[in-house]
Amino acid sequence: MAASERLFSAKTKQSLLLSRRVGNMYTPSLYSCLASLLISTSLNDLPGKRIGLFSYGSGLAASMFSIRVTDQIGLPEVSGLPKVTGHPTFTLHSLVSGLLDINHRLEQRTQIEPEEFTAVLECREKHHTASNYSPTATPELLFPGTFHLTLVDNKFRRTYQRKPFLRPDLNGNSPNGRGTPNNHTHCNGF
Repeated sequence: MAASERLFSAKTKQSLLLSRRVGNMYTPSLYSCLASLLISTSLNDLPGKRIGLFSYGSGLAASMFSIRVTDQIGLPEVSGLPKVTGHPTFTLHSLVSGLLDINHRLEQRTQIEPEEFTAVLECREKHHTASNYSPTATPELLFPGTFHLTLVDNKFRRTYQRKPFLRPDLNGNSPNGRGTPNNHTHCNGF
């Protein structure tokens, strides 16, 4: 048992930060584990390492692949195709720095009672196949940049809007962009 605990801690535990805080996200679970590993490991230890990724879906299908971490990230050259010039290249540091606020963002989530969550899910279920439907909730509790449903027309076409990003104030302070919970159960349709 002790031998497997050491191996688990060395090879897997660092990749479970988001899974432990958020739970199963289905398809994004694999990539949230990769993001967890990237922010939990020293940048100096990553280049040259190979990371194994494994995902399965209810026992029907599974995928396993590996990636090799490099410091420079860009488009790969493909044999027989013209070389792409002027393509964006960024560093491992720039990739990981975009993930470093994950813990802060998780702390900003709004907690609601299970009964309220159940009411929201029931409302979503009721309107799942509705046409000519506009959600009644406002996007005030969504993070800046989040897309949200605004309309399902009579042909079941969906229209979305994106919550604007907030600009930093004159002192360079960035607001969190979240509204104050208003203690109302919403049928949000998000």
